[in-house]
Amino acid sequence: MFNIVELIFLILVLFGLQRYLASRDNKLLGLVIPVIFNLYVIYNFIYVHQDIDYLWYRAIIGNFILLVDYYFGLQKRKERYRNEIQKMKSKDI
Repeated sequence: MFNIVELIFLILVLFGLQRYLASRDNKLLGLVIPVIFNLYVIYNFIYVHQDIDYLWYRAIIGNFILLVDYYFGLQKRKERYRNEIQKMKSKDI
């Protein structure tokens, strides 16, 4: 079983990876981590036989956090493109 330090490290790495993938040029790349998370939740329900109420809470909260992080990554990408266009416009003048 994970101890608390390993769990926090794993969560931070996954959030960092999620933010990095969401800010790349391919929009769908940022949805890889949420899909893997959903497959993990389904696996726990089918094979580990965890309580369905616990899994619903984990699925809803986990998906909400991952999709909000995906949204912030998309906003970061839009901001980066906007800054690049501003730089190009300022050099043309």
